[in-house]
Amino acid sequence: MAIGVVVRNERGENLTDFLGFVPLVGWAQRSKYPMLTHQDPYGNTILNQLQVGSLLAELNEIDAAIARLGARLALERVGSPLLSDGVLPIDEVDQVVSVYIAGLRDLGATTLAKVHRYLWFVGD
Repeated sequence: MAIGVVVRNERGENLTDFLGFVPLVGWAQRSKYPMLTHQDPYGNTILNQLQVGSLLAELNEIDAAIARLGARLALERVGSPLLSDGVLPIDEVDQVVSVYIAGLRDLGATTLAKVHRYLWFVGD
């Protein structure tokens, strides 16, 4: 089950390269982080510009918790599947999460830069 993230225009043309999806937040946190938890792993989830703004706000909240607590503890508190057995070596958590958050922020900024752009989470 792989999900890629990409910015597309209204014609469905890719405007960016794909970013691999990283599940930062566990399903149990879906009411607090709806934009980060409602990606369909088998279909497509498409966010408009208003939703991308909400996604970026959720990312900012996760990033602030990481700055306060460190990546491992912050992700434990939100039930991140990244910390499940064997998903990601503990010594790689900080780097992977940092790169992913930066990449997702870049895609969000690209989505918001012009009208008729959408952030796609593309499932299998």
